[in-house]
Amino acid sequence: MKLLLCPECYDIRRMRQEEKVVCECGRSSAVYREDGLHADAYGSALVIGIANRSIFDAIDRHLDKYPEDNLTIEAWIQAEPHRHITYHREKS
Repeated sequence: MKLLLCPECYDIRRMRQEEKVVCECGRSSAVYREDGLHADAYGSALVIGIANRSIFDAIDRHLDKYPEDNLTIEAWIQAEPHRHITYHREKS
């Protein structure tokens, strides 16, 4: 799973296939390419990756055994450059 993070307004949005995602302030956006794996990020955008297995396991543990605990998930900010994300930054 990938999330768009705008460091300007701190808005976080889930990236969806074939749908451009724009943050609240409009300074960051991202969109998946047709292949569903690669994406383009624009403006100030950062892309957060979340390990799908990690989130599914945390949900299962929460529902089955540990509803009162805070469970962690594995997440990271996609590096720049990245093999699956192309960051398009304005040149100063």
